[in-house]
Amino acid sequence: MFKRKHSDSLPSESACPLLSKMREDDIMPDSAAFLEADQCLESVERCRFLELPTELRLMIYDHLLVSYEPLESRDARNDKRYNLSFAILRVNQFVYHEASVLFYQNNIFNISRPANSNAGNFSANDSNQINPPLPRHHWPFLRNISIDLMYTPETSQPESKDAHWSWSRDDPGCVSYIRSLTSLLQLSGPQLRRLKLTANATGSAFARKSLGSFFICDRDRAFVRTLAALKVGTVPIHFDFPDSYFHIEIDARAFLSRSILLMACQVMFCQSQARIDRLLATFGNELSASSLEAERMDLSPLVFKAWNREGH
Repeated sequence: MFKRKHSDSLPSESACPLLSKMREDDIMPDSAAFLEADQCLESVERCRFLELPTELRLMIYDHLLVSYEPLESRDARNDKRYNLSFAILRVNQFVYHEASVLFYQNNIFNISRPANSNAGNFSANDSNQINPPLPRHHWPFLRNISIDLMYTPETSQPESKDAHWSWSRDDPGCVSYIRSLTSLLQLSGPQLRRLKLTANATGSAFARKSLGSFFICDRDRAFVRTLAALKVGTVPIHFDFPDSYFHIEIDARAFLSRSILLMACQVMFCQSQARIDRLLATFGNELSASSLEAERMDLSPLVFKAWNREGH
């Protein structure tokens, strides 16, 4: 019925000329965006589209602006296209209000650290360092988000095998990223329906470089308290490695007593143990080298065994 036109970027203040004239307090709260729609029509320039029933307009917005898969930043999704059409946001300011609320409420957003986020690019006071760079005044409309806790500092020089690398417990980029996540959860938390935490490691650098972000997650008590205060019930946490994975769901309130850093260390230890066990199995002809590379191992038995020994 309706044909989508491709747009290569998520809506931002550059997506609609009207945005430059809008202030943060111009954004309608979600409770009023639809209930007061009919009352606002008189203040908007006559538009045949706005004479359609509200329910039908919402169906059109849903078709044009809601993706079947999570939305990621341009650098994270590579060449992936969502085939969404943001042209409708340019109809007028009222349509922008109405449609953008639905866009942020009904899509799932994968949040990660900014691209090229060298420590020298930020100060510890930055609080808007997330990717994709969603406008801050739209954060309260978010309902479904997935957050990658991994923060791997960029290096300008390729590392040699003998290079010594140490992470800083006060990396400004990492600190600002966690603070941005705290602000994001504080603004979206009261209405948030689903939160997922991930740690997506693409290589062996995970163990050496990523501990800083988990350390700061633990140290930043505002972040921990914000997680624990969420009304989402359980929070899925996914550690994904090229050769293995660990998935678990934790009650949001448990973050007050459970260390995210300790959990990450235990998962990484079990990953190393699993690699050694599988390598030894190949020497005993229990596994072929090809099957070792093809199958991703579930680390849950090893991690839960370690937790049982420690009385978790």
